[in-house]
Amino acid sequence: MKTEEIKKENINVIYTASYKKMCVIATAGAGKTYLIASRIQHLITKEKVDPCRILAVTFTNKARDEMYDRTKSLLSSAGISSCGVDIMTLDSLAKRITEEKLCHPIEVFEKPFVAMTKYQYTFDMIKEAALDALADKKFRDVLSKRYDHILIDEFQDTTDTLFTIIHSLLTENNSLLVVGDDDQNILFEGSDLLLRPFRLVPVPDIQLIFQHVGIRIAVERLHRSVHIIF
Repeated sequence: MKTEEIKKENINVIYTASYKKMCVIATAGAGKTYLIASRIQHLITKEKVDPCRILAVTFTNKARDEMYDRTKSLLSSAGISSCGVDIMTLDSLAKRITEEKLCHPIEVFEKPFVAMTKYQYTFDMIKEAALDALADKKFRDVLSKRYDHILIDEFQDTTDTLFTIIHSLLTENNSLLVVGDDDQNILFEGSDLLLRPFRLVPVPDIQLIFQHVGIRIAVERLHRSVHIIF
């Protein structure tokens, strides 16, 4: 089967599934980012979802730019001139959450430093600040109602802290689609890392979907209501 045919087959699985929470595990070249972008196109053009109700996140600036370009291209082919979807890195999401909680713009620096004001953070500090902000239930409830659909690419690179931030935005009503490949993990070594966050912060009724047969990852039940689809 040709690559494009595989991509279309994978996307059809996602489109026809009735599940609200899905984790797609796939090998390199399976069209993971293409799947995310096409899912966004489907939500906007077929299900008439307001673009501002969609959050798409990934791990690096390069991956974010690729996701944005692919999404914009697919929407343009459908006659939609502007994207309108919130597409960002998980670090950028943490920054936005913190700024909204503080009601003030902040500066984020890569290396440790001595902060001159309370609005200066390192990348590590901004993640903890976002978690602290989300500990406020009233604030968390407001944010969790902002998005009907949350999509995550390159999920294998998501840290426990960053997934806890994402998990704080989840409700029974919004949908979650995460896509990744353990073999491409850039932070840790070892198998089964893609599923690690779900053990630490379980998502009830999440479905595990394998795009290819013969994937190296070892599968186990992460939650008593998890379903695994091959």
